[in-house]
Amino acid sequence: MAQQRIFITGVTGYLGSHLAKAISTQIPNTFIMGTTKSIQNTQKISEFRQVFQPNQVELIDADMFKSRDCFIRNNVLEKIDMVVHTAAPLIQTSSKGQQEEQIKMYLESTQNLIESAIRNKVKKFVFIGAASSVIGQHPVKDKGFIYNDPNVWVEPKTIVKPNERAKILSEKICWNAIRKQDPSNSNQTQLISLLPYFMTGPPLYKSIIDENSSCQAIASILNNSQYGFPEVQLPIVDVRDVVQAHLSLIKYDPLKQMSGRFLVSSESKWFSEIIEVLKSDRKVHGKKIKTRILGNFTLSFGRIINPEISHLMPFVDQPIHIDGSEFSRVFNIKYRSAEQSIKEMAIEIVNMQKQK
Repeated sequence: MAQQRIFITGVTGYLGSHLAKAISTQIPNTFIMGTTKSIQNTQKISEFRQVFQPNQVELIDADMFKSRDCFIRNNVLEKIDMVVHTAAPLIQTSSKGQQEEQIKMYLESTQNLIESAIRNKVKKFVFIGAASSVIGQHPVKDKGFIYNDPNVWVEPKTIVKPNERAKILSEKICWNAIRKQDPSNSNQTQLISLLPYFMTGPPLYKSIIDENSSCQAIASILNNSQYGFPEVQLPIVDVRDVVQAHLSLIKYDPLKQMSGRFLVSSESKWFSEIIEVLKSDRKVHGKKIKTRILGNFTLSFGRIINPEISHLMPFVDQPIHIDGSEFSRVFNIKYRSAEQSIKEMAIEIVNMQKQK
């Protein structure tokens, strides 16, 4: 069997590291090349390296906010079979002008990446998008509504959060590039978009806890570092289930010819339920949890101090359910229990934070 060559952007991240680890241990004769913006972070890179055998993953320095060509220098996609674009646009500035400039750079980096993949006849391009591209900033008020159509797009201009807006716009760029391929070309690049909302499951190394939003949320509950959370409902999927779909794309030929968007969720949990899950497992992780759910009065007062809270208000007490059955059927995924996934995530975070 010929060697398969996989290129993963954001390989040192939460999903990227899980994906690289699973490929390296479960798919023989596979070469993994991955990008990271953290090459100068010696602590993080050392932790990442300890997860793998020597030379299992070739790391490339690539920061999309420093170079629009960061993903395609030296024609790195030559002879690559699959590209997985997990690198997220971590825009942290409050300046609107700087936000728009960083969004522009992320979009141009993604466009260069997808166009290079097509030029180099990469067989499969997987884009890790977000279910917010379907749900939007103002969820449907019908409490029994289930989001089940991945081909519905919200208007990106209505998305306030710059990271989410950048994700949606960059995914659209990928689909536009795919559609422009010559229809007579029998070696077209196929695009799959996976659309999770809130991923759980154990991180593979300590530095990820402070960088990934879902890890940060669970850690803040465990450490009582945040007074409380609004009562919002989160459609959840275990990161390892998302990884399993990628393994299926690598192993099974029929899936290699498939394109499409897939909503990804096993079940939804309210923040109050997540807190109770963690409280119930105190004997295992040893943490006394004091974090509570914030009432509407507290949130209304908080909006005066922090206007960002206003963006959360449409989601407070609003059920959000995603039908992830098509993802499960196509990729033959038996979803892990969200409760068990959260417990395993918590235990790993606690153990890792004990490390010096």
